[in-house]
Amino acid sequence: MRYFFAALLLMLCPITLRAENIAHWNLDGDLSSSSGAEELILSAFAGIDASVRFAAADIEGEEITYAVIDEGAALTARHGLGANGGGSYLNDYTLVIDARFPELGDWISLYQTNSCQNGDGSTDPLACGNDGDWFLRGDGAIGISGNYGGSITENRWHRLALVVDSSTGTYTSYIDGVEVQQNAAAVSVDGRFSMYSAGGAVDWFLLFADESGGAGSPSEMGPVHLNAMQLRDAALCAGEIALLGSFSDGPLETEELAGEACEGQPVLPGDPGIKEGPYLQWVTTGEITVMWETFSDSSGTVRYRRAAEDGPWQEASHPGESRIHEVRLEGFSAGEEVEYLVRSEAGNELIESAIETFTTAPEDETSMRFVVWGDNQANPSVFGQLSRLMAADEPNLAMCCGDVVDNGDVYAQWGVEFLSPLQPMSKNVPFYVAIGNHERNSHWFYDYMAQPGNEHWFSFDYANCHFVIFDTNFPFMPGSEQYQWIYNDLFSDAAQNADWLLVFHHHPPYSEIYEETRYAQLRMHIVPLLETAGVDVDFTGHIHDYERGIFTPPDTGRRIAYIQTSGGGGRLWEDEFDGEWDQIQRVVQYVYHYVRVDVTEETLTISAIDRQGDSFDSIRLNREPREGKAPEPPPPINIPPEVPSGEAITQWDFTDGDLEASRGFGVLQYSDGPNGDTASETEFATTSDFGIEPIGGEEARVMKFPKATASSMGFIVTHGAVPNGGGSYVNEYSLVFDILVPSSSFADDGWLSLLNTNASNANDGDLFINLGDSGIGISGDYSGNVRADTWHRIAFVCSQNGASITLRKYIDGEEVGSQGLGGLDGRWAMYSRNDATPFFYTLTDDNGQTSTAYLSSFLFTDGAMSSAEIAELGGADADGILEVESGCGNDCPPLFARGIVEGAAGPGISDAVFILNYLFIGGGAPDCMKAADVNDTGTVDLTDAVYLLNYLFIGGAAPAEPLDCGEDPTDDGLACDTPPDACQ
Repeated sequence: MRYFFAALLLMLCPITLRAENIAHWNLDGDLSSSSGAEELILSAFAGIDASVRFAAADIEGEEITYAVIDEGAALTARHGLGANGGGSYLNDYTLVIDARFPELGDWISLYQTNSCQNGDGSTDPLACGNDGDWFLRGDGAIGISGNYGGSITENRWHRLALVVDSSTGTYTSYIDGVEVQQNAAAVSVDGRFSMYSAGGAVDWFLLFADESGGAGSPSEMGPVHLNAMQLRDAALCAGEIALLGSFSDGPLETEELAGEACEGQPVLPGDPGIKEGPYLQWVTTGEITVMWETFSDSSGTVRYRRAAEDGPWQEASHPGESRIHEVRLEGFSAGEEVEYLVRSEAGNELIESAIETFTTAPEDETSMRFVVWGDNQANPSVFGQLSRLMAADEPNLAMCCGDVVDNGDVYAQWGVEFLSPLQPMSKNVPFYVAIGNHERNSHWFYDYMAQPGNEHWFSFDYANCHFVIFDTNFPFMPGSEQYQWIYNDLFSDAAQNADWLLVFHHHPPYSEIYEETRYAQLRMHIVPLLETAGVDVDFTGHIHDYERGIFTPPDTGRRIAYIQTSGGGGRLWEDEFDGEWDQIQRVVQYVYHYVRVDVTEETLTISAIDRQGDSFDSIRLNREPREGKAPEPPPPINIPPEVPSGEAITQWDFTDGDLEASRGFGVLQYSDGPNGDTASETEFATTSDFGIEPIGGEEARVMKFPKATASSMGFIVTHGAVPNGGGSYVNEYSLVFDILVPSSSFADDGWLSLLNTNASNANDGDLFINLGDSGIGISGDYSGNVRADTWHRIAFVCSQNGASITLRKYIDGEEVGSQGLGGLDGRWAMYSRNDATPFFYTLTDDNGQTSTAYLSSFLFTDGAMSSAEIAELGGADADGILEVESGCGNDCPPLFARGIVEGAAGPGISDAVFILNYLFIGGGAPDCMKAADVNDTGTVDLTDAVYLLNYLFIGGAAPAEPLDCGEDPTDDGLACDTPPDACQ
């Protein structure tokens, strides 16, 4: 069957092929090639007794033969393929291996482009001088240069593919037909990843070779079980890699695949012409959305009729033609069962699905069932199994807590990883998704989904439940649009009057195996709302395990359950956090699963179901009265006002003993909140109070910051900068620190992270002081000399250099080194004010590579300062990095937001009512008349209230600028004696 499926897969592909050369080795008992290439050569370092032997295994009823490559052994492959890509070497190629790795935990090199030849020109013994060029990391991820993705399962067969494309500069890895990582701007003609081509003195590459395997001590080399390997002299696209499938799809094919299919969609087996679906979205008592995808642009029609009647079919269609089809059906009754099928027509071909059924939402039923899963990415075989189990449970609804694909920007993954394995359930059961981080906010999410509202945060009622979904990838701090929506929805009549109030989002507030800064932000901003509103269950994902708890907050006396379910298929995580929470009572790791929820009027039963369909955990909640009273909203956390590129300059001098900026509008906060460990361990005092040396002979007030022992600790900088450097993020910027690192930190710690651009502080820091050698930099390139117990002015400048970024490093005004940082919008780019996470972290790291030190001044600018400008700054001084002017004093123009007349958020109907009360019934005058002048005419009158109401309720024009807190662009006589709370 495996052989038949693979052949059928290729026969169904309507693609135009070009000439493509393939070197192929089957490993059917020897090292010979089945394509005419030379036999593989067993190679090893001197002193290593390497060997290869062959073994057999039964895979789904088919016997295969494979080579057992011992630890320390490599294979030299003379492929016979010519140069391409306009260079002297093989610059565009696809390497595919069918392999099993019996032991994970250490690095394993997958291939090596270096010749590794010794003095006599051979590769036995090996003489590798370079690192491998494609690696399997100990946790099962594959990739290169710090960029790893996907998940290899120990002792399980996988089909791995590497595509090197010099025309796009990309290096892309695949596991079982699914893209798992990509390095952009990594490949150049005749560069590191080019292979020697046929006809030269060296015409080979090596499998599983690495320079660290020398000196008689095998390292980063095997063991590996190899079933097949091939090299193609073409860089296949994602769709063509998908055609190769996974190891379980059958033997590695040698059919030519390179062609024009990349411009279209990858072809997968299924109903002729229908690629995905049909599947169901957004159900109400009278409506539902039906979606499906076809291989080519075509019309889209849904035929439907009531299942209880053998009557005529009705039809509904979308206008025009498309590949992804969306049709909204209307006019049903509550709880009605309906038969339906989908039709698409392209040219003279009519495509039609099988007949399926759906049921509309009930009116006011008090019993129902729904299922919940999370994090199915990169493992369609497991997710397909869980999907079939969920379908067998016959739920009314399905809810997902996000990460439905591994990389949302990769088109092929939406079908392979998500929609295809979900089909057993989604054709009959409507589902909703709380978007995760792996979707990457890709347009494919919006193309494939049809959810209420803006599809990021929305709510709906079903039976006796109120469902609330929000997006933890978008700002949810007080003052943000999403926070205000969550606040309003949780305390709405629909939420408060429901028997059961249920919340879904991706990142959890509590986990006992992992911790991120974002969890602390959820605990700080969102959990108080959930507890006060009387939420019954908070469902989350992200952690790739199962965690559950029931907690009764002392200040509400009403229990809330936390269910973290993320075992839908993604690689199951290790325990990387030594934490305990009262909110979590049970943790189950290494079990793929979903959650089944049975609802009645008085009880809610939650069961965790494994891949065998067995329940391994279950809790029951009894309904409790809900008396959610909306609390006073906290003061907003504002993003700085927008300024032109290069003018987002903020400096903090800590002279007032707090985190307020001395210059500019940027915001510095404790990552774990004002009541967290960072705040409690941070101190402000003078240099003499701390017993440290003065700055340039002058006493100064400084901040002593703690070692961030957890990733939730540290500081967040919300900078307000717009994208620059021609990219989507902040690529050019300067960071300057006046800092003293005490000798105790040099003695106790190895590193001090000064920057982390990762939105969750979940990756390694991006700029460091190396306390081991006193240098500054990143990625093994550390220069300069930071002396203990000495004030230094350390500066980092990221500047654009063509299509790449260069880092220049300075200590006390003198350049001490420079290094390349890759391409635009890469690791060192900062998120801009336009992004969901418009900030970066400082003085923290994901794994505690930090230390205690003293900071007297800190500067951020969204531009690359010149060497002359840095030199002029010189060394640290007590007055700070830049001179801070005394400011405008009482003559500063007021900041306000047009339409926010009272309160900390808005504008809303209360603002319009405030204006009307002032104008007509003697109400108090607005403290800021400029804010009440909604249409910016220079006067406050009835037209302002009408203008605001039109905007709020009938789609009228937005209020005049400034919509966010800013200065009045119009010179008028209106006063603003007291800026609104939102702008204070």
